[in-house]
Amino acid sequence: MNLMVLVAIVAVGLAAVFLALRLSGAGQGRSIDSGAEALAVLQDEYPQAGEGPVLVSADGSAAFVLLEDAAMGIVRVTGRHMATRLVHPRDLRHIRHQADGVVSIGFRELGWSAMTIRFDDSETAARLVAHMTP
Repeated sequence: MNLMVLVAIVAVGLAAVFLALRLSGAGQGRSIDSGAEALAVLQDEYPQAGEGPVLVSADGSAAFVLLEDAAMGIVRVTGRHMATRLVHPRDLRHIRHQADGVVSIGFRELGWSAMTIRFDDSETAARLVAHMTP
């Protein structure tokens, strides 16, 4: 087979795959659209979690379910998927209300990287920090 024909076949194949992924939306990220969606995702993974107020970040990248006993459920967008976790104050390295609705969260466990989350207002950020501060 001629080298130019082989290169053309590979190029057309790659273009077809790229176009199919683009049209299907597979390369698009995901976001949390509502507190109800975040609560449903958390309860799917942790049925015993119960319910509580849900605080959704301004960009929809994370949501925090304020549970009883100073526990918190976290729903975090990772690409097209959502990761969930139940957290208690002892699981946090730090949680700080920085400024203008921004909260910084560090975890003791190495499996979850630190988070910097922006909320629509400072009151929501302060509510999250107050819930997780013993």
